[in-house]
Amino acid sequence: MKKVLGILIVGLLVCSTANAKSIFDYIKIGDSKKRVKKYVYAFGGMQGRWKKTDEMLITSEPEASAICSFAWIKKGEGKTPEEVRNKYFPKYKIEVTPHFSRISPYKIVDNAPWYVFENVTKPIKSGGGFCWEGNGTLKAVVFSEKEAYDIVGPGEYAKKLAEDAEAKKLAEDAEAKKLAADAEAKRLAGITTEEKEQIEMASMVDDAKNTCKDLGFEEGTDRFVDCSFKLYTQRVELAAKQNQQIVVQGQSSGSNVMTIYDPVRDNNALIKRGQGLINGTCTLGNLSTC
Repeated sequence: MKKVLGILIVGLLVCSTANAKSIFDYIKIGDSKKRVKKYVYAFGGMQGRWKKTDEMLITSEPEASAICSFAWIKKGEGKTPEEVRNKYFPKYKIEVTPHFSRISPYKIVDNAPWYVFENVTKPIKSGGGFCWEGNGTLKAVVFSEKEAYDIVGPGEYAKKLAEDAEAKKLAEDAEAKKLAADAEAKRLAGITTEEKEQIEMASMVDDAKNTCKDLGFEEGTDRFVDCSFKLYTQRVELAAKQNQQIVVQGQSSGSNVMTIYDPVRDNNALIKRGQGLINGTCTLGNLSTC
């Protein structure tokens, strides 16, 4: 009985090893991109073959495909996974494609194969659930982004790192600006209309002063005061023109009354207060002396 069990266990181990496959059992250097697609893309014709290869079974996402994802991106929603992760180099006619997840941000699967194609004049495209592999032949299969970009050409990996760093910085700056804008909006929502008007007036005064400094006027001189006051006055008058509006009440309300709103009726007082802030005769804390 023990002998029979031993034979069964050995048999299972042999079968297991015999069934183990490498990606190189399916594809080879020089294969067309169309043929490679059959084995690494979900709807390539040999569905699921890549998932059971030795190379993919050691990764965190064996099911992640290459060349195309089967993520459905609607028009206007942003870039497709293929546009995010695949990279075409027209200068070298080379295209690289990794295995990447189907869920945004379409993470590249660590330690999975990278496929490098040469003689590419038609890069990979996708849309509406369809995948067009384009053309080209398999030049290499590697296992890191650096290896793939080093094959493309000298300096390409360093260039990629610089582009990634710049994109990250832009994203961080945009997020910081958004947070600052949200915080400012929240702050403004908690102050009175009079306080908002004071802040707006102070902002226009500061802008006028800064512009005059940039023009070369020395702060504290009569010419600096004249310059600042003139620019501030122009800003107030421009704001007055832009804020004047005529509102016509719709017929659905039962009348055709035309109501005219003039939000700058205190224009002269605003200019006078701004002049006081510029020449120093009053402050935001005590506008009564303006």
